Amino acid sequence: MSLEFISLKCPECGAKLDNIDSSREHIFCEYCGTKIMVHNENEYIYKTVDEASIKKTEAEKEIGLKKLEISQKNTMLLIKASVILGAVAILFLLIGSLTRNSNLYYVAESTFVIIGFAWLFKATGSMNGKIDNSHVGEIRVPDCVNDLKNQNYKSIEMEFKNIGFSNVNCIPLNDLTTGFIKKPDSVEMVTINGKTACGGTWVHPNSYVAISYHSFK
Repeated sequence: MSLEFISLKCPECGAKLDNIDSSREHIFCEYCGTKIMVHNENEYIYKTVDEASIKKTEAEKEIGLKKLEISQKNTMLLIKASVILGAVAILFLLIGSLTRNSNLYYVAESTFVIIGFAWLFKATGSMNGKIDNSHVGEIRVPDCVNDLKNQNYKSIEMEFKNIGFSNVNCIPLNDLTTGFIKKPDSVEMVTINGKTACGGTWVHPNSYVAISYHSFK
């Protein structure tokens, strides 16, 4: 029976590993020592989820920009209408003062009231359905990182990947001897770009997510 050799990429340091015996279940990276699964059945699933999540994020970004564009156009239209109506109202006031025509005063006052209500309606609508564009293109960090006690690193990894994070890395600590005090595969810490992750914050989907977990030496 002939041996089949394959090439892999280390998920931790990114090094290319060649001439790997395909019959093996695990190997260790010769550069950083990370334990790597030779045949990862979830790889295709993760990749599919990642692509779908990224497309969803791009679509949401496009929708957000479109809404912002429409809002800006509506504001400009309201400004132009207010300037025109305001000029007409002032003209009526001037003519009314010269001719002492109370009807022109009434028309001018009504025009100013209409302009005021239009801006009030605009402001109320903006507050009730305000578009938050400060996080366009970003992803909200899941709340699961706020309580990591006894959580399995695989579930945290899937949580991040399901919502669109594309650079999620699982790092074994190799710190267990018996596994009595701390459970193997339980999460110790989650960091994003080197800082402790905090649920509810917003970051770029390509941010470096590191999930360190307890494992046997």
